[in-house]
Amino acid sequence: MGLDAPDLGAPELWTFSAQPGLGSIDLLGWSVEATDGPIGQVERATYEWRRSYLVVRAPRGRWVLLPAGLVERLDRDSETVFLASTRDAIERAPDHDERQHGLDDAERAAVSHYYSHIASR
Repeated sequence: MGLDAPDLGAPELWTFSAQPGLGSIDLLGWSVEATDGPIGQVERATYEWRRSYLVVRAPRGRWVLLPAGLVERLDRDSETVFLASTRDAIERAPDHDERQHGLDDAERAAVSHYYSHIASR
């Protein structure tokens, strides 16, 4: 990696570890709960190796991209994704352009930088 290469974050931050077989579950429309309450709903989920994330419509109409490593557990009965992050941390996260499909290196680096303190719990 050259000196100008962005820090794309630890692969664990971008990997679902909550439950085996997660990639076979369609999370679209599921509720999202932070450690201290509801945060929004899943609008998109990706299951790419070391590049997985959720796009969530958060309070006040904001869209945020959440690395898969923040997912702590799933409740299939209530269709809820539980995160290892607070509402405040998610509400302060970088905005995501909901029209953007895919994840470019610049956004991945910005999100990795923001959440790096949470993933190192």
